[in-house]
Amino acid sequence: MKGVPRGGAGLARAVLATARASALEALQQPAAILIGLSVCSLVALQPLLQLHSFGESGRLVRDCALAAMLLGGAALCALCSAAPMAAALAGGGAATALARPAPRAVLPVGHWLGSVCAAALFVWCVAWQSLLAGRTAEAYVQTAHFAGDIRDALCGAVSALLPAFSLGLAAWRNIRRGTRIGTAFFVIMAVLAPLAAALLGFWERDGSWLGFAFWDPGLDWRIVAPSLAIWLLLCAFCAGGAAFATRLPAAAAASASFLPFVLGFFADGLASSEHLAVRALAPLLPSVRDFWLAEALANGGSVSSSALPLAALHAAAWSAMALAVGTLALRRRDL
Repeated sequence: MKGVPRGGAGLARAVLATARASALEALQQPAAILIGLSVCSLVALQPLLQLHSFGESGRLVRDCALAAMLLGGAALCALCSAAPMAAALAGGGAATALARPAPRAVLPVGHWLGSVCAAALFVWCVAWQSLLAGRTAEAYVQTAHFAGDIRDALCGAVSALLPAFSLGLAAWRNIRRGTRIGTAFFVIMAVLAPLAAALLGFWERDGSWLGFAFWDPGLDWRIVAPSLAIWLLLCAFCAGGAAFATRLPAAAAASASFLPFVLGFFADGLASSEHLAVRALAPLLPSVRDFWLAEALANGGSVSSSALPLAALHAAAWSAMALAVGTLALRRRDL
């Protein structure tokens, strides 16, 4: 067809252009900034406010941080995947993008890819805040200067101030240079959080100086695997949002995208139902239990080597199914 981007390179450029526009538009929304600021601040403050550890040091902080990452990421992805695509379809942006013409699959795949990138940036920021929160949590420490249970007050103060400082710096850049405040907030946060973790490695948990020869960040890196699993679940969640947006308005699509996510909590129960129709529905849902790996870290445990690959296959299969349904629905829509 005349005007269709030639070869895979032209199609890839069209998808990437749609993804970039979708991610920038989603991160610029005030709700996205509020979600990112709230979740990062909540994760940083919880170890400073908790009064009990319930047996295992750091477990409550870790589980609460991962839960905040999951729920906040779901809300962010509803905005990133459903709202921009529904707005493009309603406002005529989709018709302009397909005027070349380009395959209609470019729209759902591009918006899905953009929302996946936005979710990755969000998970990166919250994961680093979770690592810092794990160091801040009360634990038994024995150093040359101190022995006993203590919270890392310095780490807690730094991590609690990071979101507000990042937002302030993003606002300053917006005033001085006209940059997008939402995108700047997430990018600045993504850079400053690991930098702060590296600098804090020169101090003990009791606040004493270690020296340049004794750098130790004191972070629990086991939280990385559960964070990746949550991001994979959010990828599947974004695919569902993009599919719903092909037929529903922005608000309705964002609300409907929560349906597979909520039903995913009951996927195992649905699989054992007495009704055949309910059992047939279970394999079509992304089982949240397959992506929640926090329980594997209890009592010093670790995530098995097969958990992440299986979660990736599950997310890829569900995303492909949702995007295929969305593409078919978009074919029948008059743009």
